[in-house]
Amino acid sequence: MRIRRYREQYNGYIHIKILPGASDGAITEAVNLASAVSLNIETAGEKHFSLLSQKKSYPNDVIAPMKLISSLI
Repeated sequence: MRIRRYREQYNGYIHIKILPGASDGAITEAVNLASAVSLNIETAGEKHFSLLSQKKSYPNDVIAPMKLISSLI
């Protein structure tokens, strides 16, 4: 994405989907480079999220990134 924006000087629309568990650094870079950023979650709440993944934490991997994205926008 960085190459597309800067080397190729692309000024068009880029929408990035952040995956749960992405690092704060990756989220910050995405927000800085993209036209739009969203968190890609496959469930409506913590109960359903825990059924999909036992390795990820809803508060840490969904809520915290959403708060970070919100604070950066």
